Amino acid sequence: MPGLSTQVNIMRIFESVVSTYISWPDKIPRFKRKCSYIGEAYAGYSSALLFIDYQNAFNSINRKKLFDEFKRRNILEENEANFLLWLYSNQIIQCEDSTIQTLFGVPQGGINSPILFNFCMYFMMEELIPECETIATRHLNRTPITMKTIVPCVDNTFVFADDLAFHLYGPTESNALQLYFKEFIPILSNHSENWGLRINFKKSGLLPLFKSKKEWTRHCFNDVICGIPIVNEYKYLGVIISSNLSMQSQVNLIKKKITYLAKCFYCFKNKTDDLRFAYNTWQIFIRPLLDYTFVAAAYCIDSKDQIAKLYRSSIKIMLGLKDNAENYLVDSIIQYNYNSMRAIAIKVYQEKWQAYKNGKEEEQVMLYGKVRFPYQKLEMRAIPVKMINSYNILTTNNYCNKCSDSEKKIRLSIRHMKNVHNVDIQSKINNTFKEAHEIYIELKAIKQRSSFNNKDSCEYYQLNKKLIVNKIVNIKTSWLDIYNNIVCLIWDQSQL
Repeated sequence: MPGLSTQVNIMRIFESVVSTYISWPDKIPRFKRKCSYIGEAYAGYSSALLFIDYQNAFNSINRKKLFDEFKRRNILEENEANFLLWLYSNQIIQCEDSTIQTLFGVPQGGINSPILFNFCMYFMMEELIPECETIATRHLNRTPITMKTIVPCVDNTFVFADDLAFHLYGPTESNALQLYFKEFIPILSNHSENWGLRINFKKSGLLPLFKSKKEWTRHCFNDVICGIPIVNEYKYLGVIISSNLSMQSQVNLIKKKITYLAKCFYCFKNKTDDLRFAYNTWQIFIRPLLDYTFVAAAYCIDSKDQIAKLYRSSIKIMLGLKDNAENYLVDSIIQYNYNSMRAIAIKVYQEKWQAYKNGKEEEQVMLYGKVRFPYQKLEMRAIPVKMINSYNILTTNNYCNKCSDSEKKIRLSIRHMKNVHNVDIQSKINNTFKEAHEIYIELKAIKQRSSFNNKDSCEYYQLNKKLIVNKIVNIKTSWLDIYNNIVCLIWDQSQL
């Protein structure tokens, strides 16, 4: 689907799951904080996500059947279809001295391969739907709402390349949904094989929603339905979806990655005298992991403040801040409004999906819209490590040796430095952030005005850059003096 990212598919899955609680008649959801599963609040109601993983999907599709279907539907003229089939059939793979001629599939990385594969999935789903309607009629009452929710359609089928998912739900009626899956999965497997696609049953999964695995399988069902295991959580497009819509597994996964990255870059971080390396490491490796969870966090029932805490704790780890560092300092450094990103991201992805469904030319521009992250950039070279070190010392249980005596210990803090030693650390930090932003704007303006093909312009660029570098050096020098003064207040001169 052109212009639709993985985030759109994730948003659609959660929208489909959440909408069932609103649209289903005679059902009042009651969320319980201390309850692991809330399936008992939905008596007579069953809902599940079926995730299908295909083995070597792109390299396995039936090319001949695909191009025959193009000709039958007049999507391509016969000469065009025959030429493309001949072109793909005569591709040769050479590995050292041996050559291989492919009989199936489209090459991964080919410019036409994603489009051809999407057509293959579309044709397969069209063939699948009539048989699904027959199964639904046999196991469930044929009502408009039942046929809409139990039969695959555009609202409950989610396809991104070879990642396929279904959200099917309906009244329980003596485990009718489970029985439906027992017939639906073999039919899906047969249609997939007709198009050359083989289901990887071990990597696929059936995820009951708001019901435990034990509750779903207690009525004469095993832990596997037609070879597909019943699971309590499943990782789809990089996001772990759990049966109770909890974010805990996803949060734990991200925490492990953050810890690993922090350990990998620890030795490099300590070799610099500013925050540029540490901050860029966070921006490149850690922030995308957190941004990717925006959509899931918007719908999960226990995601309140979890992602925001991860933003703050991850930047503290990378910059070397103590755990007790105040939020204002962290937010001032990253300059990133992560609290409002959820609503902004969901709005953009919903507009993309509606534009795709409507197919109107004036709305097509929305398909390629991006989530704009509004934040104020700083020149990280202007924020020295000594500022972080000074802040850590003043927010830890250290005592001022100059003001303390044997009877009374005076705790060294930001307030003590201001009131007793006339050093306003808070104002100094704020001024540093302000100067870092001004330097960033000046450097950006210089780059835009300068042309490296022009000698005079290049000299102008070097001169201005030198002046800015001098500003950065002055900031670092001033913080070095403050840090040395703080250290002298903690230890006796004889101990230094």
